[in-house]
Amino acid sequence: MTTNSFQTQEGFLSTSTGEHYFQPTNCTKLNLLQKIVSTAEQLTDKQRSYVLKLGAARARDIVPIQDLNLYRELLKLEMIVDKGRRLALSQLGRQVYQHLIDEIDSE
Repeated sequence: MTTNSFQTQEGFLSTSTGEHYFQPTNCTKLNLLQKIVSTAEQLTDKQRSYVLKLGAARARDIVPIQDLNLYRELLKLEMIVDKGRRLALSQLGRQVYQHLIDEIDSE
């Protein structure tokens, strides 16, 4: 079963049934990579260490955050999401975490 799809705007595709979904193009992949690198470079040492701790945690592990300013900064950067009892990395946060790990491994 195939559905016809057509490009509606940069990276967004629409099927003949009216459903919309995102498929990154080369341009948006490049923009995303630039955003990941620039976000990783602007992190402070405290932010970087917390992102690394949170990224290394398993699915239901709770990584406490003592500094509310750090919490607010990471939320503002859209690096973490508040899941109620625990914090988790956002999609951008996971990508930045992976970039930081790759950076550490290459050293």
